[in-house]
Amino acid sequence: MSERQQKIRQLLLESLMIVFSVLFALFISEWRNNVNEKKRTATILDNIEAEIKANHLVLKDVLMYHDSVRQNITLAIKQDSIKQVFFPDQKFYLYKVAPNGIMQEYINNIAWEVAKQERISTQIDFELSKSLFVAYKQQSSFEQALYDISDLLNNRNSHKIEHAEETALLFRRAFNELVGREIRLAIVYEHALKQLEADFTSYLELLQEKMG
Repeated sequence: MSERQQKIRQLLLESLMIVFSVLFALFISEWRNNVNEKKRTATILDNIEAEIKANHLVLKDVLMYHDSVRQNITLAIKQDSIKQVFFPDQKFYLYKVAPNGIMQEYINNIAWEVAKQERISTQIDFELSKSLFVAYKQQSSFEQALYDISDLLNNRNSHKIEHAEETALLFRRAFNELVGREIRLAIVYEHALKQLEADFTSYLELLQEKMG
Protein backbone atom coordinates (compact mmCIF):
# COMPACT_ATOMS: atom_id res chain seq x y z
CA MET A 1 0.00 0.00 0.00
CA SER A 2 1.43 3.36 -1.03
CA GLU A 3 2.02 6.20 1.41
CA ARG A 4 -0.75 8.20 -0.29
CA GLN A 5 -3.26 5.39 0.20
CA GLN A 6 -2.25 5.05 3.86
CA LYS A 7 -2.85 8.76 4.43
CA ILE A 8 -6.24 8.57 2.74
CA ARG A 9 -7.14 5.55 4.86
CA GLN A 10 -6.02 7.31 8.00
CA LEU A 11 -8.06 10.40 7.11
CA LEU A 12 -11.13 8.27 6.49
CA LEU A 13 -10.67 6.50 9.81
CA GLU A 14 -10.26 9.81 11.63
CA SER A 15 -13.34 11.19 9.89
CA LEU A 16 -15.35 8.14 10.85
CA MET A 17 -14.18 8.45 14.44
CA ILE A 18 -15.23 12.09 14.52
CA VAL A 19 -18.64 11.29 13.06
CA PHE A 20 -19.05 8.40 15.49
CA SER A 21 -18.03 10.60 18.43
CA VAL A 22 -20.53 13.29 17.45
CA LEU A 23 -23.33 10.79 16.96
CA PHE A 24 -22.50 9.09 20.24
CA ALA A 25 -22.48 12.44 22.06
CA LEU A 26 -25.85 13.29 20.54
CA PHE A 27 -27.19 9.91 21.58
CA ILE A 28 -25.98 10.39 25.18
CA SER A 29 -27.44 13.90 25.29
CA GLU A 30 -30.79 12.69 23.96
CA TRP A 31 -30.77 9.80 26.42
CA ARG A 32 -30.07 12.15 29.34
CA ASN A 33 -32.76 14.58 28.20
CA ASN A 34 -35.24 11.74 27.92
CA VAL A 35 -34.40 10.48 31.42
CA ASN A 36 -34.61 14.00 32.85
CA GLU A 37 -37.96 14.54 31.15
CA LYS A 38 -39.27 11.28 32.58
CA LYS A 39 -38.04 12.31 36.03
CA ARG A 40 -39.71 15.70 35.70
CA THR A 41 -42.95 14.09 34.54
CA ALA A 42 -42.85 11.62 37.43
CA THR A 43 -42.30 14.49 39.89
CA ILE A 44 -45.19 16.47 38.42
CA LEU A 45 -47.50 13.44 38.63
CA ASP A 46 -46.37 12.81 42.19
CA ASN A 47 -47.23 16.41 43.11
CA ILE A 48 -50.64 16.18 41.45
CA GLU A 49 -51.36 12.94 43.28
CA ALA A 50 -50.43 14.54 46.63
CA GLU A 51 -52.60 17.57 45.82
CA ILE A 52 -55.64 15.49 44.90
CA LYS A 53 -55.23 13.32 48.02
CA ALA A 54 -55.13 16.44 50.20
CA ASN A 55 -58.13 17.92 48.39
CA HIS A 56 -60.00 14.64 48.75
CA LEU A 57 -59.51 14.67 52.53
CA VAL A 58 -60.84 18.23 52.74
CA LEU A 59 -63.75 17.31 50.50
CA LYS A 60 -64.82 14.43 52.75
CA ASP A 61 -65.18 16.80 55.69
CA VAL A 62 -66.93 19.62 53.86
CA LEU A 63 -69.29 17.22 52.10
CA MET A 64 -70.59 15.92 55.41
CA TYR A 65 -70.84 19.44 56.80
CA HIS A 66 -72.61 20.89 53.77
CA ASP A 67 -75.04 17.98 53.75
CA SER A 68 -75.91 18.77 57.38
CA VAL A 69 -76.44 22.43 56.43
CA ARG A 70 -78.72 21.33 53.61
CA GLN A 71 -80.72 19.17 56.01
CA ASN A 72 -80.97 22.02 58.54
CA ILE A 73 -82.39 24.33 55.87
CA THR A 74 -84.87 21.67 54.73
CA LEU A 75 -85.96 21.10 58.32
CA ALA A 76 -86.54 24.84 58.88
CA ILE A 77 -88.71 24.95 55.75
CA LYS A 78 -90.71 21.86 56.73
CA GLN A 79 -91.28 23.08 60.28
CA ASP A 80 -92.30 26.51 59.05
CA SER A 81 -89.64 28.11 61.24
CA ILE A 82 -87.81 30.03 58.53
CA LYS A 83 -88.02 33.45 60.18
CA GLN A 84 -86.97 32.11 63.57
CA VAL A 85 -84.00 30.33 62.03
CA PHE A 86 -82.83 32.89 59.49
CA PHE A 87 -84.05 36.11 61.10
CA PRO A 88 -83.69 35.96 64.89
CA ASP A 89 -83.77 39.52 66.24
CA GLN A 90 -85.16 40.60 62.85
CA LYS A 91 -81.70 40.35 61.27
CA PHE A 92 -80.43 37.78 58.77
CA TYR A 93 -78.13 35.09 60.17
CA LEU A 94 -76.96 31.79 58.76
CA TYR A 95 -75.27 30.39 61.86
CA LYS A 96 -78.27 28.31 63.00
CA VAL A 97 -78.14 26.21 59.86
CA ALA A 98 -74.41 26.67 59.16
CA PRO A 99 -72.70 27.08 62.55
CA ASN A 100 -69.20 26.81 61.06
CA GLY A 101 -69.76 29.17 58.16
CA ILE A 102 -69.59 28.04 54.56
CA MET A 103 -66.06 26.68 54.16
CA GLN A 104 -63.43 25.90 56.79
CA GLU A 105 -60.66 24.57 54.56
CA TYR A 106 -59.92 25.17 50.91
CA ILE A 107 -58.76 22.93 48.11
CA ASN A 108 -55.82 23.73 45.84
CA ASN A 109 -54.87 23.46 42.18
CA ILE A 110 -51.24 24.68 42.29
CA ALA A 111 -49.75 21.36 41.14
CA TRP A 112 -52.25 21.20 38.28
CA GLU A 113 -51.41 24.74 37.14
CA VAL A 114 -47.71 23.87 37.12
CA ALA A 115 -48.47 20.68 35.17
CA LYS A 116 -50.37 22.65 32.53
CA GLN A 117 -47.45 25.06 32.14
CA GLU A 118 -45.18 22.05 31.62
CA ARG A 119 -47.61 20.71 29.00
CA ILE A 120 -48.08 17.49 30.95
CA SER A 121 -50.76 16.29 28.54
CA THR A 122 -48.08 15.73 25.87
CA GLN A 123 -46.07 13.50 28.22
CA ILE A 124 -48.74 11.16 29.60
CA ASP A 125 -51.30 8.85 28.03
CA PHE A 126 -54.66 10.19 26.90
CA GLU A 127 -56.77 8.41 29.52
CA LEU A 128 -54.79 9.82 32.44
CA SER A 129 -54.77 13.27 30.87
CA LYS A 130 -58.54 13.11 30.42
CA SER A 131 -59.06 11.89 33.99
CA LEU A 132 -57.03 14.78 35.44
CA PHE A 133 -58.78 17.33 33.24
CA VAL A 134 -62.19 16.05 34.36
CA ALA A 135 -61.16 16.08 38.03
CA TYR A 136 -59.94 19.66 38.00
CA LYS A 137 -62.83 20.84 35.85
CA GLN A 138 -65.24 19.35 38.39
CA GLN A 139 -63.19 21.01 41.13
CA SER A 140 -63.77 24.36 39.41
CA SER A 141 -67.48 23.55 39.22
CA PHE A 142 -67.51 22.87 42.97
CA GLU A 143 -65.74 26.19 43.64
CA GLN A 144 -68.27 27.99 41.46
CA ALA A 145 -71.08 26.55 43.60
CA LEU A 146 -69.36 28.07 46.64
CA TYR A 147 -69.13 31.43 44.88
CA ASP A 148 -72.84 31.22 44.09
CA ILE A 149 -73.63 30.73 47.78
CA SER A 150 -71.34 33.62 48.65
CA ASP A 151 -73.19 35.82 46.13
CA LEU A 152 -76.48 34.74 47.68
CA LEU A 153 -75.20 35.68 51.13
CA ASN A 154 -74.20 39.13 49.87
CA ASN A 155 -77.46 39.71 48.02
CA ARG A 156 -79.46 42.49 49.67
CA ASN A 157 -82.74 40.66 49.22
CA SER A 158 -81.41 37.77 51.29
CA HIS A 159 -81.20 40.13 54.27
CA LYS A 160 -84.80 41.33 54.02
CA ILE A 161 -87.24 39.52 56.29
CA GLU A 162 -90.06 39.94 53.80
CA HIS A 163 -88.07 37.65 51.46
CA ALA A 164 -87.42 35.03 54.15
CA GLU A 165 -89.21 32.14 52.47
CA GLU A 166 -87.69 32.84 49.08
CA THR A 167 -84.25 33.16 50.68
CA ALA A 168 -84.60 29.81 52.44
CA LEU A 169 -85.63 28.10 49.22
CA LEU A 170 -82.73 29.67 47.34
CA PHE A 171 -80.25 28.53 49.97
CA ARG A 172 -81.68 25.02 49.95
CA ARG A 173 -81.34 24.84 46.17
CA ALA A 174 -77.82 26.25 46.36
CA PHE A 175 -76.71 23.71 48.97
CA ASN A 176 -78.42 20.88 47.09
CA GLU A 177 -76.37 21.87 44.04
CA LEU A 178 -73.20 22.19 46.10
CA VAL A 179 -73.57 18.75 47.70
CA GLY A 180 -74.33 17.21 44.32
CA ARG A 181 -71.16 18.68 42.84
CA GLU A 182 -69.14 17.54 45.83
CA ILE A 183 -70.36 13.97 45.43
CA ARG A 184 -69.38 14.05 41.76
CA LEU A 185 -66.00 15.56 42.65
CA ALA A 186 -65.31 12.80 45.18
CA ILE A 187 -66.00 10.20 42.49
CA VAL A 188 -63.71 11.76 39.87
CA TYR A 189 -61.00 12.31 42.50
CA GLU A 190 -61.02 8.60 43.33
CA HIS A 191 -60.88 7.66 39.66
CA ALA A 192 -57.97 10.05 39.03
CA LEU A 193 -56.05 8.72 42.04
CA LYS A 194 -56.35 5.14 40.82
CA GLN A 195 -55.00 6.08 37.41
CA LEU A 196 -52.24 8.24 38.91
CA GLU A 197 -51.05 5.43 41.13
CA ALA A 198 -50.87 3.03 38.20
CA ASP A 199 -49.13 5.51 35.90
CA PHE A 200 -46.65 6.69 38.52
CA THR A 201 -45.60 3.08 39.16
CA SER A 202 -45.11 2.61 35.42
CA TYR A 203 -42.93 5.72 35.20
CA LEU A 204 -40.76 4.54 38.08
CA GLU A 205 -40.28 1.16 36.42
CA LEU A 206 -39.42 2.84 33.12
CA LEU A 207 -36.89 5.10 34.83
CA GLN A 208 -35.22 2.14 36.50
CA GLU A 209 -34.88 0.42 33.13
CA LYS A 210 -33.41 3.51 31.46
CA MET A 211 -30.99 4.20 34.32
CA GLY A 212 -30.12 0.58 34.95
